[in-house]
Amino acid sequence: MRSPIAEQGRRTRQKWVLALLITAVTLGFVGMVAWKTLSQPDAPDSLLCPARTGPKGHVILLVDRTDPLSFTQSRAVNQLVEDIAKGRYAREGELLSVFVLGEDFRSTPDPIFERCNPGDGSSRSKLTENPELWKQKHEAEFVKPLMALEPQMRATQAGQWSPIFEMLQVVSLRFAKYDVRGRKYLILVSDMLHNTPAYSLYKEPPEFAVLQTRPDFAKLRSKLEAVDVELLLLMHTPQLQTRRLSRFWEDYFRDMGGRLQRIDPLPG
Repeated sequence: MRSPIAEQGRRTRQKWVLALLITAVTLGFVGMVAWKTLSQPDAPDSLLCPARTGPKGHVILLVDRTDPLSFTQSRAVNQLVEDIAKGRYAREGELLSVFVLGEDFRSTPDPIFERCNPGDGSSRSKLTENPELWKQKHEAEFVKPLMALEPQMRATQAGQWSPIFEMLQVVSLRFAKYDVRGRKYLILVSDMLHNTPAYSLYKEPPEFAVLQTRPDFAKLRSKLEAVDVELLLLMHTPQLQTRRLSRFWEDYFRDMGGRLQRIDPLPG
């Protein structure tokens, strides 16, 4: 016959064992739920962006369509589109918006293409995801539609005006719409010779400090905070497209909160 003290000890041990079992089962269940949740792919939304987290970054391609491209410039733009399709600029999970704007920018203020790069499936798990399906989605819904846009980027004739400041304002509104936490990157294909009745770089010296003194300068501003800019400069008026013009735009983007990272002249 057990003593009362021994019986009490046995019951205490049983309670501890039961408590440990309950804890272990609970932790196991929680761990299983967490593993399933974390291992499940973040299914794409209607723009192919991660539905759970949203776009990881925002890349905008802006093509100035106010002047026809030369043969070599057209080839360079085609190569740019191919590079974007291969993920050189818009990485997996980042949103790509493509604008093709001309002097009638008010009639075409929306992007002609806007989707996240879903990735080609190479980074997807074979256990919890289907890399082949991701590869097919990447090709059918991102690469092919993007490559089909290249002809739309070529103008057939020169426009009378080239409202580049206004084009940048349209783009800045798109950055603001999504306001992603990741990087913001603008690829700009243009001669960068703004030309409107109100202000023309064909007539005015490319001095940003002078532009700032104009009463209407506030109308030419854009919100481009934390936006890195890459410029593909369409060279057709080299006597005006000098280092002074480059400094003008460096100062402009800096004043708008962004940064001009690179200028790549496209001769032709």
